Amino acid sequence: MSLINFNEIFKKDVAPIYINHQKTFDAYCMHGCLHISRSLIICRALCNMLSARGLSVDIDKISYAVAFHDSGRCGNGIDFWEQNSKGICYDYLTKNNIPDATYISNLIVKDNSKNDYNYLCVYDTDVLEIMRPCSGIGVLNFNKSYLRLSYIFNDYPFINEIIPFILETESNKGLYSDENSLSNLITLISNNKEKYPTLHASILS
Repeated sequence: MSLINFNEIFKKDVAPIYINHQKTFDAYCMHGCLHISRSLIICRALCNMLSARGLSVDIDKISYAVAFHDSGRCGNGIDFWEQNSKGICYDYLTKNNIPDATYISNLIVKDNSKNDYNYLCVYDTDVLEIMRPCSGIGVLNFNKSYLRLSYIFNDYPFINEIIPFILETESNKGLYSDENSLSNLITLISNNKEKYPTLHASILS
């Protein structure tokens, strides 16, 4: 499924969950629409890079897991609610007759014993997103050793795109805090494809 097509799912079924979080416990949008929208783009870039190396990945499965990975949160900080998010994801997938609901929803739950590339793509996407300043980690304190795919990507060459992408969008959260968040990010990248070539390639796939 293309990102443009997944954007329709995001607008209708995903964004309302995070908009509600932003109104209740997440006023600073730490785990809101912007985090999820950016993650949907970053995971696609990682997926493309894995595919280019001949490794088997499924962007649809990855996208659903990424979209719902913070859906069950009841607060920011350490994620004590992964099982809630897993359940919300599973219920959505089964309700909409999307196959492999158990497998997809399990991609949300962190487990160091998991080594399949779909899981590692979801995992590293969330690790990269911790560079957002509101996380309390930010760019300066980011530790690349937590990235599970570094051994494949040789120190993540496209991290130099992710840093400005995160900082630029964090500075203008008003554009990325509702159901149009992903659409607006796609527009931003399309208008700055020289600055974000890897991310631009990902939104076209």
